[in-house]
Amino acid sequence: MNRREQSKGVDGVVNESDSMQNSILIRIDQIVREVRQRMIGEGSCVNDLKEICERILM
Repeated sequence: MNRREQSKGVDGVVNESDSMQNSILIRIDQIVREVRQRMIGEGSCVNDLKEICERILM
């Protein structure tokens, strides 16, 4: 099950104070930025962090 789904309350709102969820999101952000730097270094024209994240998490 998706961690984000697990951290939803009864009303369907995600608990933003969930430390595990926040750690996961921070690490995903770090990885996407590292991938972006490597892609730029290799001459890729992809520069959009959101697009890179979507491709990684497909």
